[in-house]
Amino acid sequence: MASGAGDGSRGRTSDGWAKDVTAATDLMSIGGLEVRGESAIRIGDAELGLARTQDGDRVVILAPDRCPALEGLEGEASIFQGRRLLIGPTNPRNLSALRKLFPWLAPRILGLHSSFGFGDRLGSATPGHVRALRAASVPLAPIFAQQSIREMERTGRDATEVLNDAAWGVFAAGWREGYGADADHLKTIADVDACLAAGYTFFTFDPGAYVDGSADSQPAHSVRAALEDLPWKSSTMTAGGCSTAICARCSISTTAPSASTKTVSRALR
Repeated sequence: MASGAGDGSRGRTSDGWAKDVTAATDLMSIGGLEVRGESAIRIGDAELGLARTQDGDRVVILAPDRCPALEGLEGEASIFQGRRLLIGPTNPRNLSALRKLFPWLAPRILGLHSSFGFGDRLGSATPGHVRALRAASVPLAPIFAQQSIREMERTGRDATEVLNDAAWGVFAAGWREGYGADADHLKTIADVDACLAAGYTFFTFDPGAYVDGSADSQPAHSVRAALEDLPWKSSTMTAGGCSTAICARCSISTTAPSASTKTVSRALR
């Protein structure tokens, strides 16, 4: 079980990422800094967190000079009680540096775990989603970054921005149990490539443009003939093999014609 910020423990996350994670007490005590308590974390000799400012959240780190934790981070530096205090923007460069320290800031593959997609459309709701998940106390793997290309276009964000906004929310809320990122309603190869390059770990394809809406009203023999006419030669599977595989996965009997197997054929068409 992951140790939370402020619990004063040396922890290991549920995925086995060993870290010296203890309460960042010195960082929290600096006057004039409104550090988000759940984000505060200590690793080795360094203390890190997010601080609220009039201009939005800022990354803050308190560490000895030349501390490895400072590598890659940018911002305004000063000296506080003999240590370097760095206050920097929540930008891609600083997030990349933080992910090297804390792998749980990057999305991961969730496998067959029960999951729930939160779908933060604004880029600021993830801390609230974390609180809701904690309050629910259910064993769900969260998908905090989840947005379709159409939604990205309408909100003026791209795949990387959606993912990074979720990661900053994860850091702010101190969520260290891992999360997934769903590239939703993908319709083109270019969209798949963009989301893959951004680091998404879950992909939802939207084949709506290729769905034959008339299949629902066609007789079974017409649906079957149309199914056989699909370009199976370019595939490693046949029409019959595909139907059988789907029926097996869904525990549908294939020994006799049934409404269920006809439904599978219509869906494939």
